[in-house]
Amino acid sequence: MGVNMPAKTVIFSQLDKFDGSIKRIVSGSEFIQMAGRAGRRGKDDVGRTITILNSKLSEQDLKQLTIGNVEPLNSSFQITYSTILKMLKQEGYNPEIVIKKSFLQHQRESSKPEIKQKIKKIKDELFKLTKDKELIKY
Repeated sequence: MGVNMPAKTVIFSQLDKFDGSIKRIVSGSEFIQMAGRAGRRGKDDVGRTITILNSKLSEQDLKQLTIGNVEPLNSSFQITYSTILKMLKQEGYNPEIVIKKSFLQHQRESSKPEIKQKIKKIKDELFKLTKDKELIKY
């Protein structure tokens, strides 16, 4: 079960879960998401996570869980026309500001330099391959 609120301390009594078909060890992302709730923003200097290990968890599994690679976090934010209309109806909600402050927009803005770099690399490769340099316009 996930923690959906900030807490001073998060305690894991077990590190496995039933995902609908099999019982498995929580992923690194799941562990980080739940453990990340430890420490209330603005109230606590430190958040604590306590994990009660059972004998079923191997040393390798524990290493993978705590210091292994984590799947990237991608926003699933979707704004619909209905949502925009509801925001316009309510005082204090500006759809443009909501979108600008969303995690999705942050991800898009932070990926711009990398995308521009990839475009430049592809154009440079294409430029090298093309004999007629006039075909490519920057």
